[in-house]
Amino acid sequence: MRLLTTGLILLLTSGSFLTRADRAFSEDGVSQSSISVNRGSLSGAALILQVDAPPSANIQGTVKINGKVVANLGSTRSISLASCVANSGCEIDVAATYQPDSAISTAIYSTNGTLRSEQQSSGSGVMKQKFVLNVR
Repeated sequence: MRLLTTGLILLLTSGSFLTRADRAFSEDGVSQSSISVNRGSLSGAALILQVDAPPSANIQGTVKINGKVVANLGSTRSISLASCVANSGCEIDVAATYQPDSAISTAIYSTNGTLRSEQQSSGSGVMKQKFVLNVR
């Protein structure tokens, strides 16, 4: 996969805990974010993947962690990433179609507010997103 553009997403940080995310787009239309977070900044917090869409949106697709389907999108739009934290990271792939064409956002966030990384798809009815999460 050849990367076409890259950028930096600003994330919330807490104290001396650093969280960093780089974002890139591949030529096959996949939006990708690489996220590094210190385990200490997640102390006592859950890590969640959340797919947000207008109430009228019909979403059909899957969420995969390290290549294994962990959720079918539709009524399920919030997925715990506890296994990613326990395993010091993972690759998360979100692939879906949606109608009507609208803005769909996917975010990884911690419940204590130290991390939020978000990607957005709009207009095409197709969403392909990848998050590469490293927990140190």
